[in-house]
Amino acid sequence: MILVIGSTGMLGSSYVRHLSLNNIPYHTISRNIGSSYCIDLLHSFAEIEKLIIDNKYSAVINCAAIVSLDYCERFPSLAMRVNSDLVLCLASICEKVGSILMHISTDHFFSGDGNYLHPEDHPIVINNNYAYSKHLGELNALKFPNTIVLRTNVTGYRNGSSSTFIEWLLFSLMNNEPIILFDDFFTSTIDADCFVHNSLLLLECEFRGLLNLSSNQCISKYEFGLELSNFLNLDFTNVSIGSVVKLLPRRSNSLGLDCSFIESILKKNMPDTIDVLKSLTFSNISPD
Repeated sequence: MILVIGSTGMLGSSYVRHLSLNNIPYHTISRNIGSSYCIDLLHSFAEIEKLIIDNKYSAVINCAAIVSLDYCERFPSLAMRVNSDLVLCLASICEKVGSILMHISTDHFFSGDGNYLHPEDHPIVINNNYAYSKHLGELNALKFPNTIVLRTNVTGYRNGSSSTFIEWLLFSLMNNEPIILFDDFFTSTIDADCFVHNSLLLLECEFRGLLNLSSNQCISKYEFGLELSNFLNLDFTNVSIGSVVKLLPRRSNSLGLDCSFIESILKKNMPDTIDVLKSLTFSNISPD
């Protein structure tokens, strides 16, 4: 039995879909009705602890996070509560009952290197409260030996009130809307389905610790949009180039991740950009 925390978000819903399709038993936690357990992650640590102790899950997958950089700047204590304190709580409980904690981290730790691919041991740079709280979350998780921490940059489909990056980009390109994409903001973006599939493979391995799980390429957001428009034969003339440097809060701009370590563990290649685009568009988009 697997527990997915943050199950109604983009990544959490991908886990639920994958587990359901593969007949893997699971429970879910979110603040939304429809989850197995509707729990306020800000205030109900004791309730989560009892749930994990009672069920002794084989793995707990933590997708819960406050990811808005603006929100983390305005409410740093709330960001710390979810992105760091919750992780410590989960890691300590999982250690007590013998469950694996798989904690989803971020790639917002690197700046100034362009499209450089950063290995797991590369020195990090903290530019804002989001990165600070997520880094402390990593440290809290890694205090315990039965933990997997995954750094990543994931996009996929949420179909909710707010759009994901790929939902916004596809809608804008397909409707020929004017948009700005940064040519100095680099990521190794992976699609949610591929991320979920490979992360679950890790549960079958003996590895514990920090890993990058991403695509095996690093390109700018502008290049990603251009590749997508070429892939779907969409008009790109209304796309302008912008810079991430002027944005506030200040953010890291070189988020590329070296995934050679996880490739050696799983004995397979991680997807490149075209593979990611195929996965994102194959079952979701039917272009004219």
